[in-house]
Amino acid sequence: MKLVLNNGEIKEVDTTHIFDNQYNTTDGKRIMDTDVKYIINDIRLGEFYCSSVKQGTYDEVAKAIADTRAKIDKCEGCWWFHKHTRVEDECRKNEITEGNKKIVDERTVYEISCAHKPTYGNCIHDIDEKPVLFREKNYCFFCKYPQGIPDIKPLKEFMVANAEKYGIVPYWSNDKLSIDVRIRHDKPFGSYVFETASNSMFELSNARNRFLFYVDCENKTLIVKESFSYTARKYLGTSEYNHETRKSTYEPIKNYDKFATWLWQIVDDFNANK
Repeated sequence: MKLVLNNGEIKEVDTTHIFDNQYNTTDGKRIMDTDVKYIINDIRLGEFYCSSVKQGTYDEVAKAIADTRAKIDKCEGCWWFHKHTRVEDECRKNEITEGNKKIVDERTVYEISCAHKPTYGNCIHDIDEKPVLFREKNYCFFCKYPQGIPDIKPLKEFMVANAEKYGIVPYWSNDKLSIDVRIRHDKPFGSYVFETASNSMFELSNARNRFLFYVDCENKTLIVKESFSYTARKYLGTSEYNHETRKSTYEPIKNYDKFATWLWQIVDDFNANK
């Protein structure tokens, strides 16, 4: 498994442990998705399975799960079993006569029990797992896009060639049209401004949010750069926390529909012009 980096370098991956968006190399480096152009012989695309205890072939992972389950001493030393709940079982009295004295030895006997299983329905140590394909369990960008990031230069060239139609303002350098540097839209979408952030990436931003992305014209999908990884999305949005459901949701940004109508019309025209 080899990484072809954006700078042209090729790195061999240490496959001792595989991640979904970063890689340890055999020369001791840590490489992130955003540094990678594409991957050669990505083992995550094949019959590569994983669980909480092992990665590898189906048989290797299944054996590791079984071995770990067999070694578990479920109650010995378990906090939930020994320390959390003591259920009173009975009160025992033992009468002892010493001469003219009757001594009553009264003791409460407790049954030590598990507090986790009655509450949650299972033992906290149970491994209820089976081998799962890595690409199905984890979101892995390069599993979905084995060829790597889409080349958006042809789309940018199309935008510049039809600048007046789409409200594009291209930048000029030394009296030459500078396609490789920057272009922008002449009007904002609400508070959001569209332009190119670099030679290869689009940007939509306002005072609060900044989105860097590529465009997959074939599938009409946005490839959004998020920290050191990429995510394929159908729209640009932000995470909102719902206090009632106690869950975070990904909601479209305001005026996204206006931007999407403009962008996908360009993409449709571009695809038809191929």
